[in-house]
Amino acid sequence: MESLMETLVGRQANIGEGLLPFSPPTYAQVRRFFGDLVRAVYRLEVVDADRLPVTGPAVVAPNHDSVLDGIVLGAAISRELRFLAKAEL
Repeated sequence: MESLMETLVGRQANIGEGLLPFSPPTYAQVRRFFGDLVRAVYRLEVVDADRLPVTGPAVVAPNHDSVLDGIVLGAAISRELRFLAKAEL
């Protein structure tokens, strides 16, 4: 039986595989476009980036200061991201 963390976060190898509505190259292009756009408009400062592991699962929990949290996270974090939200959001 999987541990609770494996169930919630997924296995390290294929987290969310097949859940993207488009191919990985398209994901990279969309991410690059929005990342460049965010960095052109806002000055991003990432604090303690060295605390985020380079590989393996990680949970990043924004505090919802803005509706742009997901886009800004994509610009600030160099890893491929998956999102989880409550239905009310």
